[in-house]
Amino acid sequence: MDRAAIRAGDPLFDIVDPHTDAITTVSSSTDGVFYMRRVIRFVTAGAPLGRVTGAVPVRKGMLLGPRRTVTERRCAISF
Repeated sequence: MDRAAIRAGDPLFDIVDPHTDAITTVSSSTDGVFYMRRVIRFVTAGAPLGRVTGAVPVRKGMLLGPRRTVTERRCAISF
């Protein structure tokens, strides 16, 4: 399997709360290829951390524009 290949449920990031040391693991919701990650140590809530692209579309319509609803499954992994 390719190094960048991801399966649904694979852990992608561990987020550590600097105040409480609580660790939250962010996992992939889809099979695909992990192709982008942010190289920063600290992120704010909602910031994109990385992207996994797969064979099954999770959005329809204008894919390069802003999202219309918050109920759509997100391609970008964010916390």
